[in-house]
Amino acid sequence: MGKWKRLCWRRGWVSSLDVHILQIVILVSFQIKIFPRTSIDSSRRVRQLAQAVHGQISISCGKRIAKYMPKAIGPWLCGLFDNDRSVVRTAQDSLQQVFSTPEKLQNIRRAYQQPILEYCRNVIDNETSQTLSDERAVSPDDAEAKYSRVIAACIAVIGSLLTDLKSGDISKQQPAYNELLSDEKLWSFATYEDASVRRSTHRFLKACISTQQGTPPRFHTALQSLVLIHSVHTLGSMDC
Repeated sequence: MGKWKRLCWRRGWVSSLDVHILQIVILVSFQIKIFPRTSIDSSRRVRQLAQAVHGQISISCGKRIAKYMPKAIGPWLCGLFDNDRSVVRTAQDSLQQVFSTPEKLQNIRRAYQQPILEYCRNVIDNETSQTLSDERAVSPDDAEAKYSRVIAACIAVIGSLLTDLKSGDISKQQPAYNELLSDEKLWSFATYEDASVRRSTHRFLKACISTQQGTPPRFHTALQSLVLIHSVHTLGSMDC
């Protein structure tokens, strides 16, 4: 509740018309530090408000927000793939307020493709349910639910880059995509216990198949494994 109240206060403060630009710069510096965490909070209300506040601060900053975009764009886009519809709508609204046309938002994906990939890759490779949550304040089940939600969103964001960007733009970061396609931990999520993580990984695989040429050998190994897994699940669901 404390985080939610503080976000409410910042939202009202930024909305006031007499906020000095220096205060805005100070506030956005602080916001960039906490946004990656508040945007994935276990509380749906905190996540929703974090997206709304970030949009308002970005509007108040104008072009000055570009300096901070590399650190914010990853968690901002992940809000579009939250498992709560209200959070998704708020993330959509905040992005549309700042980037008023689909073309502008597409330009943002293109311009910040590298930090988006770096953010998602870091979460996939380095975060765990323990690192994303404070075990003193969150139950193991809630920590696991948070971890699954964040992982599913990160994989979905990478998949959206593959499907939404042009091949020429993707090729500029092809080494990074090749590393992802060779990432054993990424493909291990295809059999993860949480269904949303599995679905996100399977959709990412489809995006890879349709967009990636000359993929590394490990990708083909992962593809063969996923085909086998899908066949086993299909057979298991059939009536004898």
